Amino acid sequence: MPTEERQELELLSETWKTTIEVQQHFNDIAMKIRAMFVTVVLALFAAEWFLLDKKSVLDVGVSIPLTMVVPPIGIVGTYLFYFADRYWYHQLLLGAVRHGLRLEELYPGFPALGLTSAQSAELVVCSPKAILSRWPPISL
Repeated sequence: MPTEERQELELLSETWKTTIEVQQHFNDIAMKIRAMFVTVVLALFAAEWFLLDKKSVLDVGVSIPLTMVVPPIGIVGTYLFYFADRYWYHQLLLGAVRHGLRLEELYPGFPALGLTSAQSAELVVCSPKAILSRWPPISL
């Protein structure tokens, strides 16, 4: 194999490895965001129960139960987590996946490539109704 071709294959291999690492990185961040969201929701439920038990009131001329403060905080937090997940890190992950697919399309003869397209081919995005329609009926 000529030196120039070998260098091109080594560069392609390193580029593909880096692309896969970037995909893993953004996927890991997305999973951490979702795990943190669950933790925050549980903490908000705990705070709500604590405030219900204590019957705490915020007095600013009008008595406002503190239990009325927690749900709006939860709603705002939910939107922030959704924004970070869907419109930020998920888009970065999709960009890394598209880059991996482009690399695999440019070099179809390179045997080590193919992970991104294989995963994309196996991904089934459909409604819960379509998923349930594939399951065998349950007979009792």
